[in-house]
Amino acid sequence: MTNSKNLYWDSCVFLKYINNESESSIIEELMRQAESNQINIYTSTITIAEVTHVAQERNQSALNSVVESVLQNLFGPIKLVDYSITIGFETRDFIRTAMTHSKKIKPIDGIHLTTASWTDRYIVRLDEFNTYDQELKSLYPNIISIKIVEPHVDQLPLFSNPVS
Repeated sequence: MTNSKNLYWDSCVFLKYINNESESSIIEELMRQAESNQINIYTSTITIAEVTHVAQERNQSALNSVVESVLQNLFGPIKLVDYSITIGFETRDFIRTAMTHSKKIKPIDGIHLTTASWTDRYIVRLDEFNTYDQELKSLYPNIISIKIVEPHVDQLPLFSNPVS
């Protein structure tokens, strides 16, 4: 589909989804749209290492086999962008430039922002960078030209399919 919406997801979006937080219905709908090729969702391969467990596992210091299954299948409809030395150097430069605008960016956030910027330049034009991180939202448009917003849908399905 040529007019698909192209999104980049920060790792916190996946964490809210697997922790079944209040925003998870929106994220679930976007995942469904990605599975049916209505939209494209991109993220860095670094996200795999960031999304390792749910809060319940951490709180109980115990792993859950159901969560393991969810983690194994989480990135099925997601387009993963490899972290590379080029993105590493661009991230360093990006963080240094942000500093000149009085913005402090954590390296992992810098990797995501730079990966999104790289994806926007070389793979596909991104419509949005989705995150729940309030600090990152303040970087648009002065530090990064990709719109930074929370994940959203026009309307959630009114009913879930009872057959699925």
